[in-house]
Amino acid sequence: MTNAKSLDTLIEDVYSTLTHGYADSQAADEIVEAFGNGLKDLLKSRLRPRKKSEGVLRLSAIGKPARQLWYESKGYDREELTGDKLLKFLYGDIIEEVLLTLIKLSGHTVTNMQQKVKVAGVVGHIDAVIDGHIVDVKSASATSFAKFEKATLVFDDPFGYMQQISAYSKGVENKGAAFLAMNKVDGRLTLFEPSADMLPDTEERVAYLKEVIAKDTPPERCYEPVLEKTSGNMKLSMGCTFCDFKKDCWKNANGGSGLRGFNYSFGTVFYVHVNKTPRVDEVALG
Repeated sequence: MTNAKSLDTLIEDVYSTLTHGYADSQAADEIVEAFGNGLKDLLKSRLRPRKKSEGVLRLSAIGKPARQLWYESKGYDREELTGDKLLKFLYGDIIEEVLLTLIKLSGHTVTNMQQKVKVAGVVGHIDAVIDGHIVDVKSASATSFAKFEKATLVFDDPFGYMQQISAYSKGVENKGAAFLAMNKVDGRLTLFEPSADMLPDTEERVAYLKEVIAKDTPPERCYEPVLEKTSGNMKLSMGCTFCDFKKDCWKNANGGSGLRGFNYSFGTVFYVHVNKTPRVDEVALG
């Protein structure tokens, strides 16, 4: 399925493939067959016993906060991944497989899937090159989706996606970089193509992280706690809430007793200072 299609029509072509179907051909049958095999391999890999992280710096992680990477590099224990989190990761991987398959069936060129690249001495794997562009595929909540749709990711990027795609764009010859994001709630797609001047410097970032990781003490905390005005309680920011090392990082919280977590209907909120005890169940953090 070779052609001269471009990213300009990517989303409408994917939607058209879903509404009108695709042209039967041997090439299309091979794409569908590969999709089935890919899902099988994906499920097998996700169900194998998980290996403990060796703390090696990866391109996919260089956008993460430096203090978080310091804890990881020093071998601190991560929070155990629960079944719901693992299911979320599996779901995200499946969405990526589905989208890349639909893109192929819609007539766009998809190459270099999961190709290993090395930039500034750090290894990573790209999602794909689509129509000559490095593309990172993301499944997103409605809130995260809006960052791609409105291009505010440049200013609000807690998971370091901009740094990640900048690194990938250095590893493979390309016409540019782009994020293809899908809203997990309603199925909408959006394409965000950051210009070259928006992309952070990979070599500079890697040099800084290597310097930080080599030290015996961690850098400053990544985020400040957030004040709840009605209660006077101080809670973790969103970036800290999703960090695997928050218990070690905030072990001196609450007068030295550590973080306290409380189960609300929307999820667990972690407090570094409790002025007024929440009227919901407290979670044992161990």
